[in-house]
Amino acid sequence: MEARLAKRESRKHHPRPHGAIRSVDCRPVPGILAEPGGHVYLRYLDHAIFRNAEPSSVKLIEQEAWGILDYEDNDQVRLIVARYGQPSANGGEEVRATGLVIVKKAILEMKRLD
Repeated sequence: MEARLAKRESRKHHPRPHGAIRSVDCRPVPGILAEPGGHVYLRYLDHAIFRNAEPSSVKLIEQEAWGILDYEDNDQVRLIVARYGQPSANGGEEVRATGLVIVKKAILEMKRLD
């Protein structure tokens, strides 16, 4: 019992798990770097899921994406990586898309490609 209490007390001195991201690792990307519809390159930090692993060894994953900037505000960007038409019930065609919405604080680099 005393050993468990001592272990709990030691955790109080380390509220953030080892390897957890600090705010200095993620910084907002300033301003619109491409007009909506322009091609952009993004490098960003993504979540990591783990199972049956040593938690302190799990880190955020650095990802890259290229695509068409569809939307940007102070908090997020929306990137379209594929756009296609799909037949609709009324015989017309609906535009569908596949892409990413990325929190700006997770973006490490964003640059215009065109």
